[in-house]
Amino acid sequence: MGIEKVKLCRLSSVKMVELDDEIILSHQEKNYVLNASGVEIWEMLKQPITTKEIIERVAETYNVQLSLIESDVIELLESFVIKGLIEKQA
Repeated sequence: MGIEKVKLCRLSSVKMVELDDEIILSHQEKNYVLNASGVEIWEMLKQPITTKEIIERVAETYNVQLSLIESDVIELLESFVIKGLIEKQA
């Protein structure tokens, strides 16, 4: 995944229910529960955004080095793509 150029955006067909500090995503008869950091990333995906931008924002929010979270963020975003929750935009 080109973290600097390819923009990602969530699909409008994904339904979302907020429950305390979690979000339940519903898509194609499957449900996915996001924790607080997952919710934060999901909110960023309202508008097209690059993986790099997401990693930078998460690192800033949690005051951690990019290298400590980069693989986790990429893994989460790749799982969103595989599950059909977000799409890549050129």
